[in-house]
Amino acid sequence: MLKKFLSGLCAVLVVAMSMPSVFASAPTNANLVNSVSLTVDGSNLYYFEPSKGQVLNVNVTLNTTDFAGELASSSGIVEIQKNDKVIKTLYPQWDLTVSGTFSDLLTSLSTLTWDGKSIDDTADAKSACGSIGAVCPDGDYIVRVYVGTPKYYNDYMRYFGVRPNIYTENLVATPASFNPYAQTSDISFTLVGDGFVTVKVVEWGEEDYVVKNTLIDNKSLTAGNYTKTQEPTLSWDGKDSSGNILPNKEYTVRTTTKQTASGADIHEDYTYITVNSPTTLSLTSFTSTPTLAGASFDPSASGNNEDLTTAYTLAAPADSVQIDIKNQYNVVVKPFTAGTTNEKTSGSFQWDGQYAGHLVEPGVYTVTLTASKSGEVNLVSSKSVTVAYSNANKPAFDSVTVIPSSFDPDIEDSIVTFRNTKDAELTLEIRNNDGAIRTFSDYDRDSFNANQTHSVAWNGKDTSGSYVSIAAYKVVILAENAYGVTKEEKDVSVNNSGGTVSSSNAHVGDISVSPSSKFEPANDEELKIKFDVDQDLDSLLVQAVRGTDIVELYNETSIVKENNLEINWDGTDDNGDYADTGSWKIMFKSKKGSTSLTASKSIEVSYDKPSISDLYVSKDKFDNDLGEHTNILFRLKNDAKVDIVIMQGGSDDDTIEEDMEVVKNTWYAVEWDGGNYDYNDTISIKLVAKNTVNDTVYDSAKVSVDLAEDTDSSSKSNVTNDYITPVVTSGNDSMTLNFELEETADVTITIHKGKSSSGSVIATLLDHVQDMAGGSQEIVWNGKDKNGKTLSKDLYTYKIVSKAKSTETETGLFVVGVVGDISASSSSGSSSSSNGVSSNVTIVTGGGTETPTPVVTPTPTTTPSSDCSKFSDVSSSNQYCDAVAWASANNIFNGYSDGSFKPYQTINRVELLKVVIEAFGLVLEADDGTDLGFKDVIKGSWYMKYVKTAKDKGIFSGDKGKGTARPDAVINRAEAIKLIFETAKAIGLSYSPNGSNYSDVKSGSWYESYAALASKFGLFDGSNLYPANLMSRGEVAEVLYRLMK
Repeated sequence: MLKKFLSGLCAVLVVAMSMPSVFASAPTNANLVNSVSLTVDGSNLYYFEPSKGQVLNVNVTLNTTDFAGELASSSGIVEIQKNDKVIKTLYPQWDLTVSGTFSDLLTSLSTLTWDGKSIDDTADAKSACGSIGAVCPDGDYIVRVYVGTPKYYNDYMRYFGVRPNIYTENLVATPASFNPYAQTSDISFTLVGDGFVTVKVVEWGEEDYVVKNTLIDNKSLTAGNYTKTQEPTLSWDGKDSSGNILPNKEYTVRTTTKQTASGADIHEDYTYITVNSPTTLSLTSFTSTPTLAGASFDPSASGNNEDLTTAYTLAAPADSVQIDIKNQYNVVVKPFTAGTTNEKTSGSFQWDGQYAGHLVEPGVYTVTLTASKSGEVNLVSSKSVTVAYSNANKPAFDSVTVIPSSFDPDIEDSIVTFRNTKDAELTLEIRNNDGAIRTFSDYDRDSFNANQTHSVAWNGKDTSGSYVSIAAYKVVILAENAYGVTKEEKDVSVNNSGGTVSSSNAHVGDISVSPSSKFEPANDEELKIKFDVDQDLDSLLVQAVRGTDIVELYNETSIVKENNLEINWDGTDDNGDYADTGSWKIMFKSKKGSTSLTASKSIEVSYDKPSISDLYVSKDKFDNDLGEHTNILFRLKNDAKVDIVIMQGGSDDDTIEEDMEVVKNTWYAVEWDGGNYDYNDTISIKLVAKNTVNDTVYDSAKVSVDLAEDTDSSSKSNVTNDYITPVVTSGNDSMTLNFELEETADVTITIHKGKSSSGSVIATLLDHVQDMAGGSQEIVWNGKDKNGKTLSKDLYTYKIVSKAKSTETETGLFVVGVVGDISASSSSGSSSSSNGVSSNVTIVTGGGTETPTPVVTPTPTTTPSSDCSKFSDVSSSNQYCDAVAWASANNIFNGYSDGSFKPYQTINRVELLKVVIEAFGLVLEADDGTDLGFKDVIKGSWYMKYVKTAKDKGIFSGDKGKGTARPDAVINRAEAIKLIFETAKAIGLSYSPNGSNYSDVKSGSWYESYAALASKFGLFDGSNLYPANLMSRGEVAEVLYRLMK
C-alpha cells in the first residue's frame, strides 16, 4: 500500500520485451545490446543525487561480436523513463541506413550523461519532473535502449534510483497512540535541504488516501530539525479539518517535499499514528417500534395510522443526545435533540411518518443515535425501519411505461406514461443515486382524479434546464392519499446514439419559433415557425414530435430555395385535440438526392393550470331528509371550467355541475340538498377546476360533509333549516338569515369573523330575544358590523343559540368578497335597542307576506291596551307594545290568523304605501289597468290603486331614470319617512322643522328635510337616524303612533 522509493543500490535488470518496434519491423528478438553500465563520479552506481551536482554516466555497448553486420544498418533510440513516461531523450533516434556511421554511433553511445535536471520539453516530462531545470523527484527510473535491424530487434532496460536534494527523514509521531481529549501527538522530522514541505494526516482507502487534516501546507522551510517548537501545528489534536475528533483507528502522517512551490513532489515519507479515545458511554436499550409493533410501519391516517416510537436508555448521562431519522438519500426527515437533563440519559419521541407535511414514501429509513460526552469519543448506533403501506385503498398505478427507456435528448424525448387508479396526489421525479435531479411542476404533489392516464415527456434536462450527463437514472412516480403512498420506479438512461442534431444544416437554416421557449395554445393562439430553405430540395417534412405523438405541420416536394418561410401551429393534433403539455420538438426532415438531413427546434407546450384557492361548505353537517341543504363555496386563482362531483365511499358517484365557467378571484356558491343519500353514507364533495381548453390540465380539492339526522329533543327548541342568503356577497347588500324553531325559545344570533364561531364577534343580531315563537323565522340584516361599517372581505360564521329548557346551537359559513354578477347598493348605520334586536336587523316571523287591511284615522282617539295581550308575540314588555295596541285599536294594523302580530317582520314599499295612505285617510283612486310607466309592477295587482294614488298625489315617483317601482323591496327609514310626510302633505297637513336633525344626516342629502321633521317629532330614538336601516311592522306602528298621538 505504501511505496518507499528506491534509495539504495539498484539491481541491474535486462528485460527483453516482445513488442513491435516504432522504428523497424524485426521478426526476431535477439541480444543486440551487450550491456548498459551506469556510473556516478567514476564509481559504480550506488545512488544518484542530482541535487548535489552529480552526473549519471551511461555507457551502452552493442553486441558487435555476433551482429556486427546487422548493427551497421541498425536504427534505435536511448531514453530515460519514469512511470512509463519519457522524460529525457539521451540519444535521439538514429537510422544508419539513412545517415551516420557505425563507428561514430558506438563512440556516442559510450559517453551519454544525464544531470537529473534536464528534461524533454513535453507534457509527460513536465508532469513527472516539474519545470525544466528542477531536480526530478526521487524514485525509480529506467534507461531504455531500443535497437532494431531488418531481421532483429532488442528492447533493453536498466533500472536506477534518484535520491532528491530535499527530503525528510527521522519522521516520528510521539506518542504513536493517544487520547485526543487529553493529549496531542507531536510530530517531528529532519529536513535535508531547503525546500517546500507539506505534512498531512491521511486515511488510506483501498486505492488512495483521504486527507483528514493538513498540518503544514506547502511551506518554505530551511534544512534542519522540526518539532512543535519550530512549527506549532505539528502538535496534532486528533481532529479533522472541520474541528471534529476523528474516530478511533490508525491514521498515516505523510510528508512531501518540493524544490519550488509549484513544482512536483520529489520525496515523500510516512509514519503511523493511532487515535484512541476512551468512552464511558454505552446503550442499555435503543428501540424504534411502530404502534402495532409489526415488522413495518404504516403511518397513513386511514390505514394503520401508526406512530413510530423511538426510545433509548444510556448507561450514564451524556452531554448531548441527537437522533436523526434519514431516508435513502441521507436526508433527515425527523430530528430529535435531547432538551432536558433526563433526556440525556433516557428518553423517547414519536414520528408520524410525515416529512414536509406529507407521508413519506415507502422504503427503508435509518434511525441514528449519536451521544457525545466531553473527553470521549461519540457513541453512534443505528437501526433500520421499514415504511410500508398495506391498505387496499392506497393509490395504485397501471400501464406504466417509459418509452424509449434509453434515449438521446438531441433527437427525442423519453415519454413516461401511467394511469392512477384512485384519486391521489401525484409526484414525478427523475433521480440519480443522490436524489431528484428533475422535478415536474404539474406533478409536484398535485391532485388528480382516479383513472386518468398521464403522459409526461422528459427532454434529458435537469430542473435548472441543463442537459444531464450520459448515465442511468430512475423514473420515480409517487401517489399519496389518506391510505398511504405508492411508489413506482422505472429505469431510463441517457445516451448519445444519434449524435448531435442542430437547429440548422445545409438544407434548412435560421429556424426560429415565436414564442421562443414556451407556447401556451390557449393564450398565444398560434406558434409561428420561420425558417430558410438554403437550396432547392426534393422534399421537406416538418413535424411537431413528442415521443410517439406526431403532428404533421408541413409536407411538400420540389421546394425552391427561399428565405423567411413561415408555418403556423395552433397547438392541436390531427384530431383537433390540444397537444399534451411538455417538451415538443419541431423536426425538419429534408432530402436532396441521396442526402437526408434533420434539424430541430425545441418548444415547451404549456397550459395555465387552474389553482383552487378556497373550497368550503356553508354547513358541513345537515339533515337532507328535513329539506336542509348546504352551499359549496369556492374561489379559483385562474379562469377555468368547474365540475362538482359527489363522492361516496371515496369514489365518484354523481356530477352536480359540469363545465361551469368561472372567473378567477371570484367567489361562487352552488347549493346542494344532499340528494337521496343516506345518513350512513360517507360523502365528500370534489371540485375539479379544468383549464379552459384542455381538460387534462386541472386542479382538484375535496371537502367532507356529514348527512346526519337532526333528532328532536323535548328539552330543546330544535333549530332546523338554517341558512343565510346570499351566502356569498360583496358586503354591500342586506342578508337574510332563515331558520325554523320547533318551540318558543330565547334566541341569540351573532356574526363571527372566520371559519368558526370561535372567531371574534363582529355583530350581534339578536341579543337574548325572549320568547321567540316557534315557526319559520326570517332575520333581515343590513350586513353592517357593530360599528356600522361594511364587513371586510373574509369568511364569516353566523351562530344561532336558542334556549328552551336546554341550549341548542347551529352555525353556518358565508363569504364577503368579490362575487360575480352582484349589483351593489350602499347602506350604513348601526344602533342598539332595548329589546335585544339590533337596529341593523328586521325580524320576519312565520315566513308570511300577508298584509292585513287596516282602518286608519288621522287623529286616533282610542286608548292603547296596557298589556298587548291581544297578540301572542307582543308581550307587555315589548318595546312596541303601546304602539301596536294603538295601531290595532285604530284599525291601522291587524294581526294574523294565528294570533300573532309579527312586529319584527319587514314591510315592503307597497305595503307601507297602503298603511300610510289609509292611516291619513287619503282618498284612493281607481286602478286604470296600466303599469303607470313602471316596468316591474304587475298590472291589476292589489297594490296598483295605492301606487296610482301615491303617484298622482306626488307621494311616490319610483326610481328616477330607471322606470322601476320595486314594489316588493323592503323599505328603509329614509324612504319611509318621505312617504309618511309626503302623504301628510297630500291631505293638507303642514309641518315645519325646528332646526334640529340627526347627527348622521349629511347636509344636502335627498332625505335631509324629512329627517329634520322626524327629529322634531322624535320618531326614532337616539342621535342617529340610520337612514338605511330596514323598517319592520312594529317600527312603522311606533313611528305613526309617535307622529299622531
